[in-house]
Parts: sequence; structure tokens; C-alpha cells
Amino acid sequence: MILLSIIWIDLIGLTSSLPNSFLQGNKITCNEEGKIVTIPFLKSDPCITCMCINNEIDCFKNTCSQTINCYHYHQSNHSTNQCCRECLHCRIDSLDRVLQNGETFVDPIDPCRQLYCHSGTLTIVKTECYVPCEKPYRLMGQCCPSCNACPRNVHDGDEIAHYSNDTCIRCYCFKGQVICHRRICPVLPCPVSKQIRSKNSCCPRCSISSQDEIRSNSFAKNSCVFGEKIYHHLEQFKADDCTKCECKVDKIRDNSTNHCQREICPPLSCPPSERISKRGECCPRCQSPRVKKEMETDCIYKQIHLRDGDWTDSCRCRCVHGKIDCNHNQCPRDFVCPLGHKKVRIDGECCESCVPDDGKCRIIDSMTNITTYDGHNYFLNGQCNYILSKDCESNRFSVHLLNKFHNATRNFGENFRTISLMIRLESTKIMLNPRGKIRVNRTLIRLPYLQMGQFSIVKSNNQIKLHAMLGIDITWQRNQSFEISLKDHFRERTCGLCGNFNSDSNDEFQTRNSKRLVRLEQFLDSFQVGKNIFCPKIRSNLRDNEKLKQIQICPEVVDQQTINRTIRICNRTRKRIGYCGIDDLAYQQCLDDMCQCHNNKQCQCYAIERYFKSCSESNRRNSSESNRRAFHLPSICKSYECPPGSEFIFCSFECKKTCQNYAMLEQNDPKARPAMRNQCKLEQCRSDCECIGNRVWHKGQCIPDFMCPQ
Repeated sequence: MILLSIIWIDLIGLTSSLPNSFLQGNKITCNEEGKIVTIPFLKSDPCITCMCINNEIDCFKNTCSQTINCYHYHQSNHSTNQCCRECLHCRIDSLDRVLQNGETFVDPIDPCRQLYCHSGTLTIVKTECYVPCEKPYRLMGQCCPSCNACPRNVHDGDEIAHYSNDTCIRCYCFKGQVICHRRICPVLPCPVSKQIRSKNSCCPRCSISSQDEIRSNSFAKNSCVFGEKIYHHLEQFKADDCTKCECKVDKIRDNSTNHCQREICPPLSCPPSERISKRGECCPRCQSPRVKKEMETDCIYKQIHLRDGDWTDSCRCRCVHGKIDCNHNQCPRDFVCPLGHKKVRIDGECCESCVPDDGKCRIIDSMTNITTYDGHNYFLNGQCNYILSKDCESNRFSVHLLNKFHNATRNFGENFRTISLMIRLESTKIMLNPRGKIRVNRTLIRLPYLQMGQFSIVKSNNQIKLHAMLGIDITWQRNQSFEISLKDHFRERTCGLCGNFNSDSNDEFQTRNSKRLVRLEQFLDSFQVGKNIFCPKIRSNLRDNEKLKQIQICPEVVDQQTINRTIRICNRTRKRIGYCGIDDLAYQQCLDDMCQCHNNKQCQCYAIERYFKSCSESNRRNSSESNRRAFHLPSICKSYECPPGSEFIFCSFECKKTCQNYAMLEQNDPKARPAMRNQCKLEQCRSDCECIGNRVWHKGQCIPDFMCPQ
């Protein structure tokens, strides 16, 4: 039997990254040498193993071997009883062989056939030999012929460095002879936007950052994943112009592999000046006299086929009736797109032009100030559940705002409410609650989270961000602000409090059946949903619009000093920023945030930072590269940054979780929790840093709750 002499454990080795002031206590003794011991608060971590060694319990953290250049992981490796993730491997049914990530295999029957595995994608290609001599000779069992003897001090199997200036040529020593071949780049499983090529490198590789960890959560079972798309068994697709792929699923072994065949271009007899490359085709070809006559209006420039009117060389040269005309094209500089539009370069055009932007609906000021997709602004001072936005044509998505009150009164002015969001993406239901917990189809999830080919949810700073492949992005700061961004294909298809997204801000008050309404309260009534006992008739709780316009600055504050300070700080910041495309909305947000700060310097810094980010995003989209301004926070704000493991909350009515009260707050006793909360209930909301997850405050830092001193 294991003898537990004390309760506190010295976690030396497990908490090496924590300050030494957190490590305290004595060892736990034991008497069953070599036995694995289960520690209650460590059993949830499969990477930690505790054993009885020398009559003391020692805990070790298993270190996983680094998975090099892995982009997709096995779904099963994210269960709680497994420590290390395993990269997707490739299965070759015809050879009954499995290749691990990064492994190359030469077909024993055909030595010129190579197979390479990269994160569940198998590249199959014929070897392209490099023969730097006129009379080579072939060795038995080798694909490529040999030319010269190996240099001294190079052994069989060793690669010969710097044998060619071409970084894609690889030479090695085989039975005393040099054999060379051109390296064929494997098919990459990541999107083109994630592919990078290092200097002096032959092949591109997948750029893997900490934000890409959502790749490894899960994807559709019995299917293949390539880039950001899902393919089913025996479904064929093209990775690029030279590569055809097919998804192959083995349900018995629970394995899926993309089999990709690379096309090798044949040698051409014509000189380079007569070779043409067409878009959509892998290999260049010789230009025949007949084709040449038919293409008199087209151009060949640097071995690239251009059609009449096409631009090349960074918009310096253009094909004009069969001739290349090179002049520096003068595009208008420093032009700004109107509201609701963005600058893009359309295919075939040299200069940027303005096109309709994605629709953005913003809700700020503790979720009461709404700006619709078309720029109309109004105030929502209701207590009901509402449809914020919905696809009213095909019902592919909907977003609901859910109000919940935690006190016994219905007086909205006391602000004891929390706000949840319910999002439907086709058949999937997502719930975001005010405490940061997220459920997908009623299942509690941990971030980052991904349903491959459908949507992803990540946490960035103090915001929750959802990206759905159907064309919707959602950014949520709990109880504070919310933004929905819709792609242009949803234009004129939406309804709800965010408007109809038709570029007309004068017809926002419409029902689901496109019926025009005059009064705001009728519009709000038409989009109430669900049951809410604190939901009276809205018209009795709404303020007059004209009155609101006169008291937009700190309407709940009677202290003139706070109002003057709010205007002074936001005006000073506005002058430093200069022109801002969403200036009115961002400025109003600055006023709303600053009103809640009172004289809290830390809160003021975070309000200024949010104002900077709003204007910076607008400046990035609407200003030319040469006219973009740099934004810098005041230097004093550096001293007010939240400590690691915490985030800043502008308005919270919750208790600040500490080592002294966290046990009471987390227990499920329905009588104990209200009693504890009543001890720290605030008359007005609190702006402060809050510990994230299971961390609590202790001596000015956020530490895991199990490390609180007993």
C-alpha cells in the first residue's frame, strides 16, 4: 500500500517552466517499488507518468519526438488516453506496405518509380535522371546510368555535395560510381497559401505555425483531406496542372491516403524560343506552323504564352495584337474605395479597382449598439432573444443573440445580464456562452477546434473567432462586442437585426418576408425568437432615437469629469491615427469603452488599443502601400499589460477567481454558489484582467488552481 505522508506534491520536473516561488512542499513516500501511481489531478494528462522509485513518488513528463513537416494528424491521437500525436501515414495496397511521413520508397520491380509520403498524401513519380556525360553506362538495379567514379573519402550510399549548381540535382555514390537524378518535389497537402520556398531550396514546403494546430483536431471519417477540402473514396481531383490525385479509403484499417501521380514532361526537339506554355497544361510544347498562324494576335514572352491584352512583368509589358509592348503602366495612387467596397486586382487587369466588400455587421457597447451590413446604426435596448442574421433563402446559417438575467429584477438598467450566441451552420449547432465555454451539437469542446471542410474555432487574445467554409466569419468578445462577416455571395439573401445586405442603408427595417416597417420596435418584434421570461414588450423599454443621438457619450454616467476625460482621450487618439475608413463607428466604440473605464489607466490603454486595431484594419484595406500609417500605443501602456495566462475584460459582474474562493465558485452546490457570488457582487461592472481557463489569481499572477497553497 502506498503511504501518502502529505497531500502537497513537489512537482519538480513537471513545472520547470514555472517560477521557483511556486515549487514548495515535500516528497510523497511509497513502499511498492516500481509501481505506477495515479495522482488525481494529473491523471487527465496522458503525458505524465508517476512511479514509486527509492520509496518516493517521482513524476516524469514524456517528451514526444518532433514530427517534421507534418500537416495532418490521425484523428484518434487526440483522445485523452494518448500522449503523442501521430502524423498521417500512406498505405500502398498494391505492395501491402505503409510509408511513414517523410519516407521515400523505390519500387523493387521498377527502380525508376519512386513513392514519397507527406502527411497522408502519396506522391508517385518516375525518376528523371541527370547524366552529365556523353557515354554513360548503366549499373544493375539502378534507374539512372553512371558517368564518373566517386570522389575520394566518399563511401557507398553517401550523398555527394555540390556536384551540380542545380539545387534539385542529387548525386550519390553507388559501388564506386556517381549516380545523379533530378529531385521531384512531392505533392504538398497544405493549401497554396501555406506553401513557402526557402532560399537555395529545390522544393517548397508547408508553413506550419502554432495557429495551424487546428489541422489536427478531426476531419470526416472514411474520407481523405487535401488542403482544406474533403474527398470521398475513389474521388479524383487535380492538385495542380501536373498532378492528378485519387482518394483511397481502407475502412477495415481505418486509413485514407491521397494517391497523386506526377506527370513528367518529355524532352522537346524545338529550340526554347519556339516553345509555348498554356494555362491549365503541365508541359510546354513546340509551336507548329498551323498553330502559329492561328495565334498571330497572341504573344510569346519569356517562353510564356500570352493572349491578346494580357499583362506580364508586374504590369510593365502587355500583349497587343501579337506584339509585346513594354511601358510603365501608371495606376492611380492613393485612391480610396467608397464605404462597403475594397481594392482588388481582377485577373487580366493591371491596376486595382473597387469591388463590393464582404458584409460586416458589428455590435458594440455591451451588445446594444448595432451597425448593419449596409452601415445603418441603431440602438438595441431589449431583453429578448433575437435573430441577428440568417440566410433567409436557403437557410444555410443563422445567428441568434440570447439574453439571460441573473438577478430577481427585470430592471435592465442594473446590467445583471449575460449574453450567449447560438450559431447554426447547416446541420451543426454551436453555442458560445459568456464564460467562454463552447458546445458543438451539445458536446463541450476545447479550442482550437476544427471540423475539416466545414468550420474552425480558435481563441485569439480575448476573442473567439469562428471561420466557416460556406462564407461566414464571426468574432466575439464575451458580453462586449460581436462581428459577423459575410462573403459577397450572401448579398440580398439575409434577414435579421443585421439587415438585408443589399448596399442600401435606407431599407433595413424589413421582416423575413421583405415587408417594410416604419417603427424600430416593430422591426425588433419581428425577429424575437424563443422563450424569455424577462422579455416584455420592447416598445415600453426603448428610448427615443432622437434622444439617444443627444446622449451618445456616456449615457449612463452623470459624472461630467468622466465624460470630459472620455472625449479628451478619444479625440487625442483620433488625431494621432488620422483618416480612418470606419471612423465614426470606431470612434463611437472608443467612447463606449472609455466610459466604462472611468479613471482606470489599464482599461483606457486597452480601449485605445482596440481603437487602433479597428482603424488599422480599415487603413490596411483602403490605403495604398505607400500611404499606410504606422500605429503605436502610448509607451505608458506597456506597464499595464495583463500577465501571462490572463485576458482583459472591459465589463464583468463575476467574482474575481482567486485561490481563496475558486473552490466555492466551482462546486455544484446550488446554495453555496449564490452565497459566494453575493459576497463580491458589484454595483457597476469591473474592468480588469481575468485568468483564463482553470487558472486563478495568486500574488498578482495567474496560476493553475491545483497549485494554490493549502
